[in-house]
Amino acid sequence: MQILLKNVSMQGGLLLLSALFFQSWLSKPAGEALPSITGWLTVSQCVFLAAGLVFDKIQNRLGKYGLFPLVIFFTFAISWWMDQSALKVVAIGLAGLHGFLELLWFLLGRIKRGGGALLLLLLLIPILLGAYALQSPRVLATGDTIEPLHALFTAVSAVTVTGLTVIDVSSTFSSEGQWILLILIQMGGLGAISLFLLFMSFLGDGLGLRQGRAVREAMDGIDPASLKFMVGTIFLTTLVFEICGFLLLTLTRWNETGHWSLSFDDLFHSISAFCNAGFSLQADSLASMDFYSTMILAFLIIIGGLGFPVFKELYRRIQSRSKRIGTHVYLSVGMSSLLWIGGTALLILGGLGYESLFWSITARTAGFSIGPMDALTDFSIFVLIILMIIGASPGSTGGGLKTSTIAILMIALVQQIRGRKQVQLLKRALSNTLVRSAMVLTVVYVSAWILLSGILHLTESEALDSGQLSQQQLLFEATSALGTVGLSLDSTSLISEQGLWFLMAGMILGRIGPLAVIVILASLPHGQSRAERPEAKVMLG
Repeated sequence: MQILLKNVSMQGGLLLLSALFFQSWLSKPAGEALPSITGWLTVSQCVFLAAGLVFDKIQNRLGKYGLFPLVIFFTFAISWWMDQSALKVVAIGLAGLHGFLELLWFLLGRIKRGGGALLLLLLLIPILLGAYALQSPRVLATGDTIEPLHALFTAVSAVTVTGLTVIDVSSTFSSEGQWILLILIQMGGLGAISLFLLFMSFLGDGLGLRQGRAVREAMDGIDPASLKFMVGTIFLTTLVFEICGFLLLTLTRWNETGHWSLSFDDLFHSISAFCNAGFSLQADSLASMDFYSTMILAFLIIIGGLGFPVFKELYRRIQSRSKRIGTHVYLSVGMSSLLWIGGTALLILGGLGYESLFWSITARTAGFSIGPMDALTDFSIFVLIILMIIGASPGSTGGGLKTSTIAILMIALVQQIRGRKQVQLLKRALSNTLVRSAMVLTVVYVSAWILLSGILHLTESEALDSGQLSQQQLLFEATSALGTVGLSLDSTSLISEQGLWFLMAGMILGRIGPLAVIVILASLPHGQSRAERPEAKVMLG
């Protein structure tokens, strides 16, 4: 126990040293050299990391836990050998992250609870840190300032990978600020589910038995070993696709200029597209991009929106050479394809022409635009709202009600009309519990959408009366926030301060919604019925 407490104090030292560095670093204007304390902070963190490895070795828990500290040591060495300030900042940040994760593991191992509060905490911590960083001198362009509420709104939008903004991120933030925004997007893109599985698999069993079982049931009965594999799949898939997208965007730039050069803009848009974040470093989003770059980003949006469970299942099939694919893959891919095709056809009827395909893709939580929003017809806006409500697939970087939920309800409806007693798909039965869960999630999501829309009508009543905002714009904003989409009818900057607070609540709820509902319900006390009750007879229709 004494050794464990000493290890915890080492990790706390790592976190404290990182906090001291970033406090000093962020207080300086953009482009200035690193603080004078960087040298001794680096040495101190290396000592704490080495001590932590020794304590882990004594506790026989080094194994995979030693990989992350070794990566940090390597980053420190490379940064000082190459004298790269950016790498030094990254190394110090990674050391602080390692200390934070170890402290959180220790805490979860003691309280044995997590649940919905843990999910909310995993979002609120980077949001608050990001809001603090985004209003510091280091991240702002020379001469620019940002209000605390706007910094918080931007941080919430980035971590929830929404993309709604009340500022121009390309002109407001310095290069360091754009990097910090990109890190917030990446953290949000990994998702609440990814981080939740990470803590379940690697950092301790802190959910409690009932909550852990509820999450595993929501993830289609994946066992703990598969959860560990899922975490690896999430991080590896994210890294591979984002790098591939970055290289392809770089290649299109080389074809235009004849010169090979790496661009931060390409990296930013690749990560933003795969994470379905919708943030762009261009004032017109993607409108000024060429056709090939737009198609590359559309492909990243599609891959990011399909969900990591789909990749896991496809990898399992290739590895085992099995011809059978899980029902979840058919539901997610099939419903997504139907929405892409159907959405494109409807948007063509709405007058969007050849751009309809991209609008159909981006509306399901990506949030990029390729043209002025005020040019959309009322019918096109209606179609986009429907697509935003449905959203992406479970376990993906996107939000919304989820494709599999809608697919299950549609299948159940068709089979009910046909008079079948059992809901079936591909010679498999969809249990009544699964259908009932889909119905509950739909009712909860639609209720939240109605509530958020109603609240915005109250907070923006003066703007509605004066004609500054329309009811259509408010419904579109509410749908975009709750679905973590980011599309806007040029009205986000017109929302009042009270309205922005409720939009932020909607973005957070939309990011953690389905999983949080499952875990919170599992946290509540459930009394067992002592006797069977007779069935009630109620008239419907």
